[in-house]
Amino acid sequence: AIFPFELKKLYFFKILSLIGDNQTDYKSPIFDKEYFDERSIKRIWVSLKNHLPSHDVINFTNVPENIGLNKNPFLMAERFEPYSLSFFINLSNKNNLNFISKRSLKDLDRYTRRLSELGSFTFKEVKTEDEFKKIIKFTIFQKIKRYKKTGGLNHLSKLEVQSFYKYLFKNKLIKFTPHLTYSSIDNEIIASHLGFYDADRYYYYMPTFKEKYSKYSPGRILLKNLISNSISKKHKFFDLTIGEESYKEKWGANKMQIYQFIEASSLKGILLKIYFVLINKIKKSPMLRFYYLKFKKFKVL
Repeated sequence: AIFPFELKKLYFFKILSLIGDNQTDYKSPIFDKEYFDERSIKRIWVSLKNHLPSHDVINFTNVPENIGLNKNPFLMAERFEPYSLSFFINLSNKNNLNFISKRSLKDLDRYTRRLSELGSFTFKEVKTEDEFKKIIKFTIFQKIKRYKKTGGLNHLSKLEVQSFYKYLFKNKLIKFTPHLTYSSIDNEIIASHLGFYDADRYYYYMPTFKEKYSKYSPGRILLKNLISNSISKKHKFFDLTIGEESYKEKWGANKMQIYQFIEASSLKGILLKIYFVLINKIKKSPMLRFYYLKFKKFKVL
């Protein structure tokens, strides 16, 4: 088994987590298929825990219920708690978009016509390095702008993270193929999406759009084109990744549970565990999130 851990320092706390920080939707160790039984997994995990470096808290987030078509064996090792949901569309044996509700498709067709009335409305896949640099710059800018407006955690605040995405086009080390698309009216970019795909699965990862066009749902129109594109490329799954947004179920998506495991190893760790639990409750409660964002804005002012 391979356990991709990292030991992070947050002020005077030491946190043991799975590598990926805030950029990775799915995090998990890798197991040999011979050791997919509960007894073996627990034996490996107990042995490993005795050799972990000093830490205050273990915080494993974004652990998926399944790895491919198999149950994630890591969930047998500890008492993981439900953390979030992920959604995916099974595209096997699908040749069109009939699985999406007729009302949703009609609405998107109507918005597409309205955008076409404003100018030449197009959907494009990025093919060149120069085009990639231009569109990824737009994507990062709009995403940061959105984080600031909603008060969400800015996953793109660090320059090294931005640099990683800007140079994806010529990065030959990553396993998945980056896929950058955008829609535009004449020469104005109005929406974009950075995704990834492998042999049979497309990952819907970083969508964004210009706020002034929000009434036309440019992000949803782009999503529709991406799903059609995946069907034509014979992808078996279209992965909408983590997030409990209501629109995902309307696209005929299936649910997958995402888990978290938190364990304190010191008095300081207990305090940090309480903090993590509170943040999770705030994320899941619209009312608590509303007051949390108001408090953040008050502090900034």
